[in-house]
Amino acid sequence: MRIYVLITTLLLTSGLFAQSSLKGQIKDEQGQPIYGANVFISDLQKGTTSDSNGNLLLTDIKEGVWKVTFSMVGFQTVTKEITFAQNSTVEIVQVLKENEESLKEVVVFRISFRDTSINNCGKSKAVSRFIKLNNQY
Repeated sequence: MRIYVLITTLLLTSGLFAQSSLKGQIKDEQGQPIYGANVFISDLQKGTTSDSNGNLLLTDIKEGVWKVTFSMVGFQTVTKEITFAQNSTVEIVQVLKENEESLKEVVVFRISFRDTSINNCGKSKAVSRFIKLNNQY
């Protein structure tokens, strides 16, 4: 009876250790590594980020076909369906294209709080200048 219980336990738990992994690199269109890119499998709630060389490693992925999303600020998000076999490592090199829409405009402004005198509207001059600069006056 003990042997039967032991064999059943081993068979049931063997699937728990049957995990796959995703290994690879994320680059831009010029072949430069992208640092800090996100890799995420939403159905499994598992993710990682690329290191300074663009390398990624995501472990303990269940066997199956999963949608893997690659994203980074300033780049177009890519989602791919990848098949993970039991106890295997999937290797990938993912190229992300720049997202020119998100890079169209950068606004830089400075507020000085040294002048704290109040004008006749009850606002400080620094805040009044900020509002006027942003056409909110």
